[in-house]
Amino acid sequence: MKKKDLYEMSYELKQEFARRLFFIISYCILLCAFVSLILHFLVFPVRQKSISMEPSVSSGSFVLINHFDNKKERGQIVLVSDKNNEQFPAVVRVIDSMFSFFTGQQYFPLTKRHKDGNGYSLKRIIGLPGDSIYMKDFVLYIKPAGEQYFLTEFEFVEKPYDVQISLSDSSWDKSLGSVGSFEEIKLGANEYFVLSDNRTSSLDSRLWGSVKGSDIIGKAEFQYFPFNSFRFL
Repeated sequence: MKKKDLYEMSYELKQEFARRLFFIISYCILLCAFVSLILHFLVFPVRQKSISMEPSVSSGSFVLINHFDNKKERGQIVLVSDKNNEQFPAVVRVIDSMFSFFTGQQYFPLTKRHKDGNGYSLKRIIGLPGDSIYMKDFVLYIKPAGEQYFLTEFEFVEKPYDVQISLSDSSWDKSLGSVGSFEEIKLGANEYFVLSDNRTSSLDSRLWGSVKGSDIIGKAEFQYFPFNSFRFL
């Protein structure tokens, strides 16, 4: 084979390699962009790092959040934006969503939420706009707008759930830690009262006050890890 033929063959191989490399890089970029869009607008995973939602969602478990479903119903477990959560540009949040997906919500390179603890938490919607509510012994009593009587939170939901109330002993000071009782308040338009299922070891609307509809990021659809505890929420 002549030297010229070898040169032409080598050039063609380089061109083919360049085309394949460009295709692979373009495919990876498009795939990442597609995944980021899905995570930002549709669904994304969240790791529950605390015991605040036990017994419903245990610490260390992974939950899939539906960001597309905007319907907010009493009894739903939702992802709520913390009151001190700094707002970042959409591009930053999309990039963070992509990294957090592949790291199981462990690493947020731009917003640094994994370091300072700010971000989101799982809570259950109990009070809806227009409700009059009060709490007694860690159970919420509700009178919806237009109704005459108060009923417990458990009488208003279609899907039953359990709450965890752990008091150390009879001498425990109820004024310490999570609030177990408060006087009647009324929720305004677009105000939601969210609570943790672990009523004695959590931070929620008893401390923050009611949250706006825009603070509710999405609905928790199901717990998918650990695999032996898979269940719809």
